[in-house]
Amino acid sequence: MKKMIRITSFACLLTFLFISNNAFTQAVTPKAKFDPNLVIELDPSATLSAIYEIDITAMSFKDENAAKIFFRTMTDNLVNVDLNYAEKKAMLNLHTQYKEAWTIAEWNDYLYKNAERYRLAYNRVNAE
Repeated sequence: MKKMIRITSFACLLTFLFISNNAFTQAVTPKAKFDPNLVIELDPSATLSAIYEIDITAMSFKDENAAKIFFRTMTDNLVNVDLNYAEKKAMLNLHTQYKEAWTIAEWNDYLYKNAERYRLAYNRVNAE
């Protein structure tokens, strides 16, 4: 009987640890942000991640379709974005497997170099 209680307790403990770890992992998605010139900046003090959350509430899309088109235009060989328009956030996905040696500074430089393309797309989709 004691052995069964120990096994059950151990199984409950493992389940709790797994659920807690999974919840913690989901809660710490690092943040990235657009500056007013549509330059995306990853937090240089954080550890590099393949996924970043971006708050898009300050972006003035004329409608959801414009937002979808804008974020689709950001897609290239190294970056793509999943939009959640209802929650006003986007998940920036970096294809780090193609640039394994890149640091956050190098990713920020890459994103900076693409900002002009992002600005043109943003202005185009909101003007149509």
